[in-house]
Amino acid sequence: MRCIANILNLVVQDRLKMANLSVKKLRENIRWVRGSPARLFKFKELATLLGVEETYSLCLDVPTRWNSTYMMIRNAIPYRSVFESYDGQDASFKMDLGDSMLAEYDWVELLTTFEELLEMMLRIFGSLYVTSNCYLTEICDLWFSLTEMMRSQNFVEKNMGQKMKEKFDKYWGDPQKMNFLIFFANILDPRDKIEYMEDQFTQLFGETTGETCFLKLKSRLASLFEDYVTQFSEPSQSQTESQSQSQSQSGKGLPPLALGRSQSKFKSLLKKQKLESGALEGKRRELDVYLGEAIVDDNGKDFDLLMWWKLNNARFPILSRLA
Repeated sequence: MRCIANILNLVVQDRLKMANLSVKKLRENIRWVRGSPARLFKFKELATLLGVEETYSLCLDVPTRWNSTYMMIRNAIPYRSVFESYDGQDASFKMDLGDSMLAEYDWVELLTTFEELLEMMLRIFGSLYVTSNCYLTEICDLWFSLTEMMRSQNFVEKNMGQKMKEKFDKYWGDPQKMNFLIFFANILDPRDKIEYMEDQFTQLFGETTGETCFLKLKSRLASLFEDYVTQFSEPSQSQTESQSQSQSQSGKGLPPLALGRSQSKFKSLLKKQKLESGALEGKRRELDVYLGEAIVDDNGKDFDLLMWWKLNNARFPILSRLA
């Protein structure tokens, strides 16, 4: 599943390249302010005067690490008014920076770098918690963000959205090229199941393709579930009794004709199929019950998905293995 994070990383890298000049200017501005204790003190003093809360501290990035660049941008944006007013407090600010002074255009670019993209990457790259159940949601959120950018009246933002959407469509524009495990993981999150999935598919792929993909998904889910039933389900009571009776009779050492009415191989096969079919049908209800129940209304950060399946193992033994 790491390929999803890698693809999103490509989209983010494209975004950074498009805003490269503005990012460079911001880097130079921050480097200048942090260049001496006196400048930094004056900057903080002006921030207090303008009523800007010191939520974050100005920091420089490592240019080869995009996530540190996002941190630099995120920390600087609240201080926009301070940067814009600082040249009035220190004439050397404008004199030293020259063309590296941040203009309105640069702030627009920086603001449209979408901090939410960073949050997506941090969630997907997480290693201390389950992430696979979030992938479809993150993909849809990214699609929505890019669509909003393309509808913008601002030319810069609109152009950025179009470029990033091209990269998005290259990897996620065709459901046939997507790994269905992304969808299965989302279904096995009791807070989502398939509650929103049909609408998500329609949103991503259009009405016709989305409906077809949704039907195919349900078919593949049923097939995968049946594979797990065959492999992990315990023998039903009727199967156990049948096996016990067969073992008991064979233990007597009597010839087949002395055991009563003969059973043809064909009828024995049919009987076995009926028993297995009954067991499968019973287990299939487990999937139906899970999907039929209301979704869990808990979107808090403390929700433990693995613990939920552990606690519900007795109710959904096969699905717990699948999860």
